[in-house]
Amino acid sequence: MPLWLQNLVVILGVLACVAFIARQALLSLKGRKSKLNGCGTCSSCGTTPASTQPKPAASSNRVAMIPLEMLSRKR
Repeated sequence: MPLWLQNLVVILGVLACVAFIARQALLSLKGRKSKLNGCGTCSSCGTTPASTQPKPAASSNRVAMIPLEMLSRKR
């Protein structure tokens, strides 16, 4: 594959990504359905109060801190 064709494919891919992100950003700023914001993407947003929503499991919020000494490979 020629080098100019590889560059063209990469540039087209980057432009497609930028166009998608820009379109989603504009839709979210206009208040329409967008995949970038949490509001307006489902029909249940704003209908239930925050206090009645189920709480996530405690194990899903845990963060395990590993000391730096344990990260090195022992020989």
